[in-house]
Amino acid sequence: MNQRSAILRLARKLARQNVRRYDARPTRPSQELDLAGEIENLHVRAIPPALWNELDALLDHNPSLGSAFARVLHAIVIHAHDTRLRAMADLALIRALNVCGEFQQALALCADAARRFEKRGDDAENVARVWLEAAWAHSYLGDFHTARSLLDRVDDAHGGEILLYKQWIDARLLCEQGEYRQAADQFAQLMAHWRAGGAPLHAARCQRERGHALPLRACLFLWRGLI
Repeated sequence: MNQRSAILRLARKLARQNVRRYDARPTRPSQELDLAGEIENLHVRAIPPALWNELDALLDHNPSLGSAFARVLHAIVIHAHDTRLRAMADLALIRALNVCGEFQQALALCADAARRFEKRGDDAENVARVWLEAAWAHSYLGDFHTARSLLDRVDDAHGGEILLYKQWIDARLLCEQGEYRQAADQFAQLMAHWRAGGAPLHAARCQRERGHALPLRACLFLWRGLI
């Protein structure tokens, strides 16, 4: 069995355990998966580069498996002497935790991940990605002031996806602050950018968030008309 197949097989095993853990139906008690022991038995010591892209696809289409996959990758490199590889695994797990709504756990990893990237001195884009993930988590936890301060750390000069993600979080914060028209307009622009960039799933998510902002704007106009 090659390394990719071994890692995916272990991720599926972990994902099944996680599903059973949250299943309300009574079942026979199952033995907790010894992830460190499983990895030791597989003798996996490196991450094939293509697996990072595979993780992104899994998080988009199968978050449960994607989260388990990120945990396996993280467990493989947790004792690695390669600072960047460890930081990449941290960032992957942070993203997976955010996707699955485990925001506090994601935030607990952010400072160390950013510090590891900063040590290299040439990873400013990945530092920005960490702060965007932290801002995303804070925006869902209702800590909008901290989310805004984290966005301010991300330089617009990075451009590309980093700037689009920053604008996405900014639009969410605008909506929370009652700036519904500005938020809806910003989501519309983001939808166009994601579609043009071949990311229809992100476009659909921005469309959904815009759909939340528009009714709130209509309610605000109605409320203003009644006072």
